Amino acid sequence: MLSSGELVMQSIGLSKVHRLDVYGDRALAAFTQVATFTYKGEPNDDVFTVTALFQKIDGLLYFSWIQRSSGQADSAAWFKATRPVLRYGEGPHRFNSLPA
Repeated sequence: MLSSGELVMQSIGLSKVHRLDVYGDRALAAFTQVATFTYKGEPNDDVFTVTALFQKIDGLLYFSWIQRSSGQADSAAWFKATRPVLRYGEGPHRFNSLPA
């Protein structure tokens, strides 16, 4: 789309970071963005929420997976675990060793 000229970005920005968890060389993020653009000549103002996984390679974070949803996030539906949901060695998926 970008190379065809059908999509022309005027602006894009970060509106809110809902969650950012870093686990060594990996990170999970959920954030809302706003964008103003034209698509096939039609003007658009868009608000969307992104969930993304990042992987650190040679000291830089790269997207390894990304998902986009229309609209703003309802962060009231999220929770912060006060203890692990599944403890080491419990449940149907037992680990032989802890992840590195």
